Amino acid sequence: MTRADQQEAGNRRRFMTIICVLLMLLLIYQVNRMLSEQHSDWHRSVFVVVERDFQVAVAHIYAEARLQGKVTEVALWQRLIRVNDRGRPAVFNAEGLLQCEVIWQQVMGVTLDSMAMPVTVVGLNRLTNGKSSQGCRFLVSENDYFDYFP
Repeated sequence: MTRADQQEAGNRRRFMTIICVLLMLLLIYQVNRMLSEQHSDWHRSVFVVVERDFQVAVAHIYAEARLQGKVTEVALWQRLIRVNDRGRPAVFNAEGLLQCEVIWQQVMGVTLDSMAMPVTVVGLNRLTNGKSSQGCRFLVSENDYFDYFP
């Protein structure tokens, strides 16, 4: 082999090494993206179940409050749940602000941070037909949330 042949063979090896490294980086990127999408789908599925459980519990509390008549508290699942005059879970502080964390804890029976995916709460105010109402937004991410207005 001449010196030029050796140099050309070395260049081919370097080129093949670069191509292999680029292909490996592309493969790593694709696997990471696929795993991220699967995690996101799983995360969304779990949150849908949590939202459904919350709504079912609220419906159960509402039904029990209606059965008991005009009550301010409903005893269910070995806990007292405060309800408003319409029979929906609602807890207000001394200033009249809705206490979303307490509502979550009373309805779900767990604290916001004790779940597999911690839930964050944001208080909401909305104006409908000139009437103001307070509500809660329960969220685990920017896209995974649901609202509750008692």
